[in-house]
Amino acid sequence: MRIATADYDAAVASYRQTVLTAMEEVENGITGLASLDRAVTQADASVKSAQDAFDIATMRYKGGVDTYLEMITAQQTLLGNQRQAVQVHGQQFATAVYLVKALGGGWSGNAARLSQTRD
Repeated sequence: MRIATADYDAAVASYRQTVLTAMEEVENGITGLASLDRAVTQADASVKSAQDAFDIATMRYKGGVDTYLEMITAQQTLLGNQRQAVQVHGQQFATAVYLVKALGGGWSGNAARLSQTRD
Protein backbone atom coordinates (compact mmCIF):
# COMPACT_ATOMS: atom_id res chain seq x y z
CA MET A 1 0.00 0.00 0.00
CA ARG A 2 2.85 2.39 0.80
CA ILE A 3 4.45 1.77 -2.57
CA ALA A 4 1.18 2.54 -4.35
CA THR A 5 0.76 5.73 -2.33
CA ALA A 6 4.35 6.77 -3.06
CA ASP A 7 3.85 6.08 -6.77
CA TYR A 8 0.64 8.11 -6.72
CA ASP A 9 2.34 11.02 -4.94
CA ALA A 10 5.20 10.93 -7.44
CA ALA A 11 2.75 10.92 -10.36
CA VAL A 12 0.86 13.89 -8.88
CA ALA A 13 4.09 15.82 -8.34
CA SER A 14 5.20 15.07 -11.90
CA TYR A 15 1.82 16.19 -13.27
CA ARG A 16 1.95 19.44 -11.27
CA GLN A 17 5.44 20.17 -12.57
CA THR A 18 4.30 19.51 -16.14
CA VAL A 19 1.35 21.88 -15.75
CA LEU A 20 3.54 24.59 -14.21
CA THR A 21 6.07 24.24 -17.01
CA ALA A 22 3.31 24.48 -19.63
CA MET A 23 1.86 27.57 -17.97
CA GLU A 24 5.30 29.18 -17.87
CA GLU A 25 5.86 28.45 -21.57
CA VAL A 26 2.49 29.98 -22.47
CA GLU A 27 3.19 33.07 -20.38
CA ASN A 28 6.62 33.46 -21.98
CA GLY A 29 5.08 33.12 -25.43
CA ILE A 30 2.39 35.71 -24.78
CA THR A 31 4.87 38.14 -23.22
CA GLY A 32 7.30 37.58 -26.07
CA LEU A 33 4.64 38.24 -28.70
CA ALA A 34 3.61 41.47 -26.99
CA SER A 35 7.22 42.69 -26.90
CA LEU A 36 7.84 41.64 -30.48
CA ASP A 37 4.67 43.37 -31.62
CA ARG A 38 6.09 46.66 -30.36
CA ALA A 39 9.45 45.88 -31.95
CA VAL A 40 7.78 45.09 -35.30
CA THR A 41 5.92 48.40 -35.19
CA GLN A 42 9.16 50.27 -34.52
CA ALA A 43 11.10 48.35 -37.17
CA ASP A 44 8.42 48.98 -39.79
CA ALA A 45 8.41 52.69 -38.93
CA SER A 46 12.20 52.76 -39.26
CA VAL A 47 11.97 51.14 -42.70
CA LYS A 48 9.37 53.66 -43.84
CA SER A 49 11.46 56.56 -42.59
CA ALA A 50 14.61 55.21 -44.24
CA GLN A 51 12.69 54.61 -47.48
CA ASP A 52 11.49 58.21 -47.45
CA ALA A 53 15.04 59.44 -46.83
CA PHE A 54 16.37 57.26 -49.65
CA ASP A 55 13.68 58.52 -52.04
CA ILE A 56 14.57 62.12 -51.20
CA ALA A 57 18.29 61.44 -51.57
CA THR A 58 17.66 59.78 -54.94
CA MET A 59 15.64 62.74 -56.19
CA ARG A 60 18.28 65.16 -54.94
CA TYR A 61 21.02 63.15 -56.67
CA LYS A 62 19.07 63.04 -59.93
CA GLY A 63 18.47 66.78 -59.61
CA GLY A 64 22.19 67.41 -59.14
CA VAL A 65 21.86 68.68 -55.57
CA ASP A 66 23.48 65.73 -53.75
CA THR A 67 26.37 63.43 -54.51
CA TYR A 68 26.11 59.75 -55.34
CA LEU A 69 27.72 58.96 -51.99
CA GLU A 70 24.84 60.57 -50.09
CA MET A 71 22.33 58.51 -52.06
CA ILE A 72 24.26 55.29 -51.42
CA THR A 73 24.54 56.11 -47.72
CA ALA A 74 20.77 56.52 -47.55
CA GLN A 75 20.37 53.22 -49.38
CA GLN A 76 22.70 51.47 -46.91
CA THR A 77 20.61 52.78 -44.03
CA LEU A 78 17.44 51.56 -45.74
CA LEU A 79 18.87 48.09 -46.33
CA GLY A 80 20.07 47.84 -42.73
CA ASN A 81 16.63 48.80 -41.44
CA GLN A 82 14.97 46.33 -43.79
CA ARG A 83 17.30 43.55 -42.61
CA GLN A 84 16.49 44.35 -38.98
CA ALA A 85 12.75 44.39 -39.72
CA VAL A 86 12.97 40.97 -41.38
CA GLN A 87 14.82 39.59 -38.36
CA VAL A 88 12.19 40.95 -35.95
CA HIS A 89 9.37 39.55 -38.08
CA GLY A 90 11.16 36.18 -38.09
CA GLN A 91 11.44 36.25 -34.31
CA GLN A 92 7.75 37.09 -34.10
CA PHE A 93 6.82 34.12 -36.29
CA ALA A 94 9.08 31.77 -34.31
CA THR A 95 7.55 32.96 -31.04
CA ALA A 96 4.05 32.43 -32.42
CA VAL A 97 4.98 28.84 -33.31
CA TYR A 98 6.49 28.38 -29.85
CA LEU A 99 3.24 29.63 -28.28
CA VAL A 100 1.10 27.31 -30.40
CA LYS A 101 3.33 24.41 -29.38
CA ALA A 102 3.12 25.42 -25.71
CA LEU A 103 -0.68 25.48 -25.97
CA GLY A 104 -0.59 21.91 -27.22
CA GLY A 105 -1.14 22.70 -30.87
CA GLY A 106 0.74 21.33 -33.77
CA TRP A 107 0.97 21.49 -37.50
CA SER A 108 -0.60 18.90 -39.73
CA GLY A 109 -0.80 18.52 -43.48
CA ASN A 110 -4.58 18.95 -43.42
CA ALA A 111 -4.38 22.25 -41.55
CA ALA A 112 -1.82 23.59 -44.02
CA ARG A 113 -4.04 22.64 -46.96
CA LEU A 114 -7.08 24.21 -45.31
CA SER A 115 -5.29 27.51 -44.76
CA GLN A 116 -4.18 27.54 -48.41
CA THR A 117 -7.74 27.04 -49.66
CA ARG A 118 -9.01 29.94 -47.54
CA ASP A 119 -6.64 32.43 -49.17
